[in-house]
Amino acid sequence: MKELTVDLGQRSYPIYIGKNLLSSHDLFSDIIQSSQVMIISNATVAPIYLQDLTQTLKNFEPQSYIIPD
Repeated sequence: MKELTVDLGQRSYPIYIGKNLLSSHDLFSDIIQSSQVMIISNATVAPIYLQDLTQTLKNFEPQSYIIPD
């Protein structure tokens, strides 16, 4: 896995690049600091990845919202 940081001062955030990251519960557990998660995706990507990601995040009470392309 590779990690890049988008440097925005106090609003900086990481981007993770690698295989099977959507199924990496440990990765999300280290990052998410809430009991709830909102997944926002689009109509093209959601059918491919949403179910797997929702399963990975099941301990965080995931909700999802799909936007048009």
